[in-house]
Amino acid sequence: LSEAARKAPRDAEVAAHLGRVHLELGDAARALAEFGRALAIEPGQARHLQNRGVALMALGQRWRQADGRPLCLAASTREGEEPALLDAWLACAWPAQAEARPRLLIVPRHPQRFDEVAALVRQRGLSLSRRSAWPDGQPDDTARQADVWLGDSMGEMPAYYAAATLAWLGGSFAPLGGQNLIEAAACGCPLILGPSTYNFADAAELSLAAGASRRVADWSEAVQVAQQWLQEGTEPVRQAALAFSLSHRGASDAMSCDILRTMFTP
Repeated sequence: LSEAARKAPRDAEVAAHLGRVHLELGDAARALAEFGRALAIEPGQARHLQNRGVALMALGQRWRQADGRPLCLAASTREGEEPALLDAWLACAWPAQAEARPRLLIVPRHPQRFDEVAALVRQRGLSLSRRSAWPDGQPDDTARQADVWLGDSMGEMPAYYAAATLAWLGGSFAPLGGQNLIEAAACGCPLILGPSTYNFADAAELSLAAGASRRVADWSEAVQVAQQWLQEGTEPVRQAALAFSLSHRGASDAMSCDILRTMFTP
């Protein structure tokens, strides 16, 4: 089975509440069919998922407004990706003034790796703030002074995407096929893809063609492109991402993006 097929049914609680929905999302739909899982959603559950996604995106917007610095998100990273990212980040010529420097936000795919990634950050001399330590769920003074935020929470990926100025797609910088990228587009987040996106190959190519994302060869180029986007402004890519998301919602079930948010959060 493909990576997407193995991951999709892991969330037994979601699978229990979803019955049958046809996801016309290219490789993702085929991966689900390959596993033989039929999903469905009742109107009341659809509204719940939609409201949950909107609430999380609003939370992310509050984080963004509370901070003010550009935020570069490494979304759903996998083992082996963070060291190269951190090294490329440190090698980049960022502005000397702290308030002008972007902040790095790393959200590991698997919760058992939160402590491991925190150690990797500290080993490189970077200050760290963990999402789980924020009082009342909002970044405090310690968080606003940190070089790196660690997204060590579950089910908040829409909030992280909404807070971010741009994002790199985790799992695409190792030979792992990438993660769901429809979620980033639905949140209007410009996305940088690594070379490996076979789990969502169709969606990746459509996103690239729409100008909602850009593909790079490695983390060094990924950080360089992020720096370029920050200098030039990300609004054109953000608008392209939103347009891409809206254009493909009608091709699938009207709630498919919200279902995918729940199924593919780290």
